[in-house]
Amino acid sequence: MIKTIAEAEQFLARFYPKAQTTTGKNVTVERMWPLLEKVGNPQDRLKVVHIAGTSGKTSTTYFVASLLHQAGARVGATVSPHVSSLTERLQLDGHPVSEQEFCNYFNQFIDEIGEDPDASYFEFLITFVLWVFAKERVDYAVIETGLGGLHDGTNVCRRKDKVCIITDIGFDHQHILGNTLSEIAGQKIGIVHPENHIFTYHQKEEISSQFKKHVEKVGAVLHELEQGDSIVTSKLVEFQKRNWQLAYRTYTFIAERDSLVNLTEHQLVASQILVPGRMQTIITDSRIFVLDGAHNTQKMQMFVESFRKKYPGAKVPVLLAVKEGKDYKKKKKILKPVMSQALCAGFERLQDMPHHSVNPELLVAACKNLGVDAVKYGTVERAVSKLIELKEPLNIVTGSFYVLGDVLKLLHA
Repeated sequence: MIKTIAEAEQFLARFYPKAQTTTGKNVTVERMWPLLEKVGNPQDRLKVVHIAGTSGKTSTTYFVASLLHQAGARVGATVSPHVSSLTERLQLDGHPVSEQEFCNYFNQFIDEIGEDPDASYFEFLITFVLWVFAKERVDYAVIETGLGGLHDGTNVCRRKDKVCIITDIGFDHQHILGNTLSEIAGQKIGIVHPENHIFTYHQKEEISSQFKKHVEKVGAVLHELEQGDSIVTSKLVEFQKRNWQLAYRTYTFIAERDSLVNLTEHQLVASQILVPGRMQTIITDSRIFVLDGAHNTQKMQMFVESFRKKYPGAKVPVLLAVKEGKDYKKKKKILKPVMSQALCAGFERLQDMPHHSVNPELLVAACKNLGVDAVKYGTVERAVSKLIELKEPLNIVTGSFYVLGDVLKLLHA
């Protein structure tokens, strides 16, 4: 019997080898079908909002789920990666389930599916989440893709009433999704199936043309939005306003289709919740730490623009850790206007599969080439200790989601 999240993670570790051999060019949705069959095909019993894109997926997932919850619906939501706890992958009515609830569901699920199915970590978890949502009879399941869309494990949700959201498209995971925006867009729009409605912002022509081509091919309906005036988004930082607007437009469609209530201004503001690891502000001993998991250049650009608007002229210490395979040199250039010094850290994390950081020595060299003072720290723990020791009033932690959970614990947040 699994009694703690740590024990659940230990159980999930058996699926890392499958993830290592299948993530990449061998990624396929086909392995999901036997798993789902074992637990009664829960995906067929769910009304789904499915979210893909390069930047803004997780925030948009949180916002859509919150809007639907404000309307009185029973809502399940799942995001990846998680920041602080595995329970973030299984959310009901606006909150991750408790550790005890997660473990109770997990034990029941293992009894049904067996201990050694042919699955990766992500495939096992997504099957589990869909099973819980069906068991709990949620009114809506709001589901973020793991990687891409077309071949992603979440792309088993194919009912005609599914609503899709495609957030901003940019360059990330090119070794899997393709080297052009057109190829990447083709993968993301792959979550769309016959009669689905899709909400997205108007984007570059090479992206929009892929969307239109796929929608025409499968017989779906595309709602291509222009960035409009913000509606009661004063609580949000700049890049989150764009994500919330897309979530809100999607909600209004669902509300009209399904006869949900019109939300009051108070409810709309309440839906603009804090998204973990997205310009998350922690105040400790009157000092501000701004945490953002910006792990590609598009996200880093949006983070820096929002930071500069909120803290004009600020140049602050930056704790920097970047996952291997990411373009760290471009990130440093984007960060330079807000960076007084860099504390460069390394990490190794197990989530979905093993993840390793760029060697901190390379980060230090890249920063020094830009004229920014930088020091290498072997671990995130040592870098956080130094950041605290500096006693600066304002600080940044960024570069990867995989370090934010540890940083939050170290800051006692």
